[in-house]
Amino acid sequence: MTGAGKAGTYTFGIADTGMHNALDGNGAVLTYGFSLDGTTFIPGSSVTVSESGLDLFSPDAGDAYAGTVDYVSDGTEAELWIALEGATEGSRVFIVIGNTNLSFEPVPEPGSLALLGMGGLALVRRRRK
Repeated sequence: MTGAGKAGTYTFGIADTGMHNALDGNGAVLTYGFSLDGTTFIPGSSVTVSESGLDLFSPDAGDAYAGTVDYVSDGTEAELWIALEGATEGSRVFIVIGNTNLSFEPVPEPGSLALLGMGGLALVRRRRK
């Protein structure tokens, strides 16, 4: 996302995710989350999932992985990336992600909050009269 520029909370989710170690069954690791440069995860805004064995998670077997990760933005980022990284111990890993979801919950602007506060004070003052 280039020029994210909005303060708020971004939530990225994956579902129906399967991992398979194609050769030796030593297991694998999947990390997903947010990055400012496309290569390095932002500390505290990524999730790492690891399993051992051959079929780590299998949507066909009904034990697919699903999860979410959040990033709270102050609105000053020039770019915000969604990053996925797979790793294994000397083997090939296949990762299948069936569904993804990205949502954004904006932080109300200070002016909007001030107007709400003044409106509430006006109601309280009016009730007292």
